[in-house]
Amino acid sequence: ASDRVAQNYGYSVLWYEVLGQHEESEKQINFILNELMPKMPEKNVHNSIMIILPVLWVLVDKGQARRAEETFRSLVYDKFYEFYGKDGSTTYFQYIYKPLNTLLRLAGDAQEGEKLEPELYADYAEWVLSSDVGTFKQFDVTSMCNLGRDPYALISEICWWLAVNDDSNDKHRALLDKGMSQALKSKEATNGKKGFEYARRIGEKIFERFI
Repeated sequence: ASDRVAQNYGYSVLWYEVLGQHEESEKQINFILNELMPKMPEKNVHNSIMIILPVLWVLVDKGQARRAEETFRSLVYDKFYEFYGKDGSTTYFQYIYKPLNTLLRLAGDAQEGEKLEPELYADYAEWVLSSDVGTFKQFDVTSMCNLGRDPYALISEICWWLAVNDDSNDKHRALLDKGMSQALKSKEATNGKKGFEYARRIGEKIFERFI
């Protein structure tokens, strides 16, 4: 069973950010990662991602994408494949594992001034431009908005980082076009919706990169 009380610690990071209480947000992030998560059952990866997903978004926004990447992989991604991946099991948020891994890698490289390997760039670009990436059920959109970012903004930012990583290749225009399309869907999903304020702010920041 998921720990609903513990999950509120993750939500509170978003609330602190919305209220402009950034020092409190940082303290809460450190408490979650250093004190709370070591007490959570490591096999319950759904509970873990429910707690840390808001933290990951805030870390990325604060220029700490590499820390977010290490957190996601150690607490959720690696644990899922250690305990369940070999028998074909699934978990609800598995549909964002690849997008999240991709974004955290791209944002971390950009924040640290690193260049993506050409082969990996090609794989990422081909994947994100495929027609089935960027289509989500309304329930999934709402679930993610509550946790700090809608999935359209996630795909949009991936497109952005890939586009600026190499503006000389033939996929540059297509990446910008898809990124803008996803950013517009993000605005539609979050504008004027109660409880989605942090997701709306992040989506707006990403949208402004394309205009």
